[in-house]
Amino acid sequence: MKPIKIGVLGAGSFSCAFIPLFQAHPFTSEVYLAESMPDRLAFAATKFKISKTFSTLEDLLKSDVDAVAIFTQRWSHAPHAVAAMLAGKHVYSAVPAAISLAELEQLIQAVKETGVTYMMGETSFYQPTTIYCRKRFLAGEMGRFVYAEGEYCHDMEHGFYGPYQGSNGDAWTSYASFPPMHYPTHSCGMVLSITGARMTRVSCLGFKDNHKDGIFDRALSHWDNDFSNETALYRTSDGGMARISVKARRFPSRIWARPPV
Repeated sequence: MKPIKIGVLGAGSFSCAFIPLFQAHPFTSEVYLAESMPDRLAFAATKFKISKTFSTLEDLLKSDVDAVAIFTQRWSHAPHAVAAMLAGKHVYSAVPAAISLAELEQLIQAVKETGVTYMMGETSFYQPTTIYCRKRFLAGEMGRFVYAEGEYCHDMEHGFYGPYQGSNGDAWTSYASFPPMHYPTHSCGMVLSITGARMTRVSCLGFKDNHKDGIFDRALSHWDNDFSNETALYRTSDGGMARISVKARRFPSRIWARPPV
């Protein structure tokens, strides 16, 4: 395989975890970097010794880069991916792939029109537990799929305030209320990457948040959302069922509390 040039879009903390991996890969000849925030761009370019940098996706796409790795804010992945594919670039995208059915259709159409490769980089596919279960399932050792559960909990107070503040400035609280089930891939990936099936039907309920930080306030939310935690029951294409939860709050339960000694 001929080594390729990869253009990384976005220089946030998540992106910076991937840049050295791309640089170390034997099939990567060079890594370019695009970031709209000058300070972030300068910091990452210096840290990873990247010489070719750009301030916009448009400028990156005009370069001789072969593929684009997208690490922008979660609601921008699909438009950026479509633009890259229409420019003839292969795409690796952080999750989620899109936040609406219309965007998913645009992604599929762009792949059909251009013939380039698109990959959604769901990390749970590579979790040791997932790999183990996938091998056992494909070997026929687990029988027919009946039911599974997947849950992703990333509490807002543990590492989420900073990234939203850094990327959205004074308006960060309105964007931080991103609907949990618009980000279901970590939970669903634990199930679907084992069985190879798809979700076909869903019934979902949400928990109306009342945390003191006021982020999940429908009046404030850019997404018109007041649910911090959501749980859904899915029908799968192989006839099974799955309960999937995505949570932005972790509420301590007194049921599991150790009584005072």
